[in-house]
Amino acid sequence: QPGTRDESFDECVQLRRPECTNAKYLWYIAPFFCGQAKACRFPTRWALEQAKRRVKEDYLFVGLVEYFDESLQAFEKLLPGVFSGAHQTWRKDKKVASSSGSTRTHNKKTPSKESRQFVLSRMKLDIEFYNFVKSRFFLKLKQLGIEVQKNSTQV
Repeated sequence: QPGTRDESFDECVQLRRPECTNAKYLWYIAPFFCGQAKACRFPTRWALEQAKRRVKEDYLFVGLVEYFDESLQAFEKLLPGVFSGAHQTWRKDKKVASSSGSTRTHNKKTPSKESRQFVLSRMKLDIEFYNFVKSRFFLKLKQLGIEVQKNSTQV
């Protein structure tokens, strides 16, 4: 829409733009794991449970961007033939590490409490899925003997 590029998140929510407020558009993590069924495109309990089942049955490990270092360490241990040296490369190669900031939002403003609550109320199923994946993530790190860094890499 014209004029929305510089619009803040609060303005987007206040104007009730669908991309900021419609549950259909805020449902984007779980559908990836749910699968290709048409029903996976919609925020329903069935789609959530299907996504959880697929994570349990079909994925060796799901990493988390906000724990990128630990994710790389886990991938190195679980799939050394593919990821051997990945963590070391990430930490040493300043060009690679510094490029991670290039996708960050510029002039980002913290959303108001009201906007956050409004949007989070529409993302309940996706948040439940994320918390499910996150709990499995920490369990796997513990099993692999990987400690979570206090200053984990924020990509």
